[in-house]
Amino acid sequence: MVFNPLMQPNFFVRSCRRLSKPVNLDKPSITRFWLDVNALSGETERYCRKAPYPLSFGQAGNAFHDLSRHEKSYSMRLFSYFRSSASYRVRIALNLKGVPHEVVPVDLATDAHLRSPFAKDNPFKGVPAIETDDAVHGQSMAIIEWLDEAFPANPLLPTKPSERLLARELALAIATELHAPLGRPAIQHIRSELGGDQNAVATWQHRWLEKTLSGVEQRLEDRETLNFLFDRPGYFECVLIPQVYNARLSGFDLGPYPRLRKIDEACARLSAFRAAHPDAQPDSRDQI
Repeated sequence: MVFNPLMQPNFFVRSCRRLSKPVNLDKPSITRFWLDVNALSGETERYCRKAPYPLSFGQAGNAFHDLSRHEKSYSMRLFSYFRSSASYRVRIALNLKGVPHEVVPVDLATDAHLRSPFAKDNPFKGVPAIETDDAVHGQSMAIIEWLDEAFPANPLLPTKPSERLLARELALAIATELHAPLGRPAIQHIRSELGGDQNAVATWQHRWLEKTLSGVEQRLEDRETLNFLFDRPGYFECVLIPQVYNARLSGFDLGPYPRLRKIDEACARLSAFRAAHPDAQPDSRDQI
């Protein structure tokens, strides 16, 4: 089970709103409580100390009770391949939202996705796929949207309709224009059916990357974007970062895309993105 309470500090801050007897968080008894339940690191404790809401011992206990009950009652598995950009998207989304889950590797290199039991439960025979309490569902963008609806805390999409439109415009430009031509099936077809060598594959990849990433970069330039599309990473960054990773693997020159590189650098400093990185996955070739 992968769960990091650092991913949802607002959950704990909401616990501080309605109180009868506020107490000082600096009291040793409260500090020992945080440490004894082994649920808050120093960083989250400091976050709560700075919160404008007082915190009672009883309210804190109730918050951790609710969190523990949620973690035990909801079981989710993510079927993933370490280098799949679509899987990478969902791993980032799960981490940003702080949703408890288990990563189950599916080895695309050995066609495990085409065999039972995975293929039986997932008619699309691809990754990622999410197994919830009721079924297995595929398609990364549908999964990410569902996560945001099913788990409202730490929203991936902003509240303003115009900003939601922009986030979807940029994310779906990458997901719809690049995923199919640059995906594993297309590259295999170029190599096996058309006899293309690595130079032919790279030329194909770079053609589509330049077309779409140029449009995304222009949008970011128009907004004078800094570290993220908005004030924090979300829907767009879930899709962008895996594509930047794959672009580098293909040898694509990201020099003309300073806004994309700046967002990539900012995201690389965050634990949600580092934990989702292909090199950090249980099926990564570096981990095997």
